[in-house]
Amino acid sequence: MKEHLLLWEPLEHNPFCRQRNELHLVAFSYEQDFILLFEDIETNEQYRFMYESRENHGKHAFITFRMTEELTIPDIEDLISDFFKTENANTLSYGPTFYKVANSEYLKWYDAKNPLRKEIRPNAEHHLFVTSTLYIEIITEIEPRVSKIRSLL
Repeated sequence: MKEHLLLWEPLEHNPFCRQRNELHLVAFSYEQDFILLFEDIETNEQYRFMYESRENHGKHAFITFRMTEELTIPDIEDLISDFFKTENANTLSYGPTFYKVANSEYLKWYDAKNPLRKEIRPNAEHHLFVTSTLYIEIITEIEPRVSKIRSLL
């Protein structure tokens, strides 16, 4: 099966739209948990996406991740373009910024370098965040915990 995007809605009332209100990365950190902090430019509200390490369950915050400048990986733009040709995309009134990547080439590449991943982390998923300037890709077994943390006003 060919690599393709699945719409992912980790926010209940998602304010982000690729054309009108882009996802803006403010900060990210990794100590025990992996945290991405985004800002809604229109309302100045911030959203924290926390991938929590669960050491007692043998789960780490992520398996691998990468951040690249938007448009430097044309395959992602091709995937987004293909997504908008699907029936599900026809009903959308906004440009999504959150996806899961099915049959991920990034995960296949990682597995070629680290074949044990399939045995020790069999439930890995590829999460894709499309921000105003970056693609953020995370291979993980964990769904992030998302919270609105504050308004800057």
